[in-house]
Amino acid sequence: MADPLKLVVTGATVYDGTGAAPVSADVGIGPGGRIAGVGKIEPSAASRVLDASGLACAPGFIDVHNHSDEGDRILLAPLAENLVRQGITTIVCGNCGSSRHPIGTHLEAVAEAGVSLNYSLLLGLGTLRHAGGDAAELLADALDEGAVGLSSADPSESGDELDRLLEVLRERGRVYSPHSLARDDAPWDEMAAVADACRRTGVRAHVSHVAARDARFWGGAGKVLAVVDAAAAEGLALDFNVYPYDSGSAGLWGMFVPGPFHSDPEIGRKIKEHAPDLERALAEKMKNVGGAERVRYAGADEDLRLKTLDEISRAAGRDPVDLLIDWMKTNPGVVVHSESEEDLRALLRHPLCTVITDGYARAPGDPVGHPHDFGTFPRVLGRFARDEGLFALEDIIRRMTSLPAGTFGLGRRGTIASGAHADMVLFDPAKVAEAATYEDPGVFPVGIEHVLVNGELVVESGRHTGLRPGTVLRGE
Repeated sequence: MADPLKLVVTGATVYDGTGAAPVSADVGIGPGGRIAGVGKIEPSAASRVLDASGLACAPGFIDVHNHSDEGDRILLAPLAENLVRQGITTIVCGNCGSSRHPIGTHLEAVAEAGVSLNYSLLLGLGTLRHAGGDAAELLADALDEGAVGLSSADPSESGDELDRLLEVLRERGRVYSPHSLARDDAPWDEMAAVADACRRTGVRAHVSHVAARDARFWGGAGKVLAVVDAAAAEGLALDFNVYPYDSGSAGLWGMFVPGPFHSDPEIGRKIKEHAPDLERALAEKMKNVGGAERVRYAGADEDLRLKTLDEISRAAGRDPVDLLIDWMKTNPGVVVHSESEEDLRALLRHPLCTVITDGYARAPGDPVGHPHDFGTFPRVLGRFARDEGLFALEDIIRRMTSLPAGTFGLGRRGTIASGAHADMVLFDPAKVAEAATYEDPGVFPVGIEHVLVNGELVVESGRHTGLRPGTVLRGE
């Protein structure tokens, strides 16, 4: 460390992101925003000293299923305070088969605006097809422009065109990331379909948001993991992520209305007349998510906000299905608790599972419908690691850092080692926790003290500094 250090973090318990046991060490950061050394470092060697006594020091967390590209939200909320204050230093957007396009134009806009965390983008398969032209050539162009891979909305899809695209990804060392639906097909069948794609083409795949969102599939986590384990034993490159809540949040149509009605030419009439086939389908859907008490309103009516469908229907003296059909006219947001906590824990324990927010960068004053936008990563560190002992802290840190960094080709990120980019989070293991709730979802977590992105303090003593040192990551 001949060059003077910009910053030295002293007295921390360092979790290096590899899964190794933590060590007490200092971390030196050079003027180029990279880690210059880990060990005993004299404070006088640095321009500034940050005392981290009593804190854990980990690589910055990587959220590989984020939607901040939608509507250019990242440009509307470039500080991404709700994300960085969770310890997130890198997000991967362009998920669920939909992305901004052209890739290069969007990435340049983000780079020019300046953001507080690192930003990368998948090309959406649906977006690619909508663009027209030769799909393989368009994918190759997008990868040249900086896409880190290809996302899809249907993990069960197969065919010559898809295989050709996956072969392009394999040749370029990029990832295929389909979104698990688990509404019509069983999640273990979806995972098996992706494993088959890996087997046919040699592509690396990362299945996103794995869950059983239907009571028919509850208790099936073991079947999903059996597919993952068999793929690993075969040498296939297949891992996955989960969202650590039993609920999802989106518009009513996307979360609840069965797919066939989305393209039904008679849907306007059926809503107006409360047609029997629509009533039956919604009643069956409600049964399969566990009942009206597992559905919350998250729309614009503040008097109803985050009350359950069961509460609202009883207060109104109406049948819950009748209310749902009325809601279809305006498509309000809903939170649906459709998943099994037992399955969630089984998936979350697996060594090839990482963690996602499935959320957005939020600007101050944005309406928030779900606590995941503010609490995801602290929830895992506090509730599942510390309070429930579901896994060792060094294990889940590995799976939130070096595992996704390797899968998505993010270069020298996800570890604390000499030469790595200095993306780091310092938190209090005894205090870290989500503070956001379903009733009050826009509350920042506790216990996340400092966050560095490329060597710059973006969060200091629990407050955003206003800095924007993030960079656009184009895959390495």
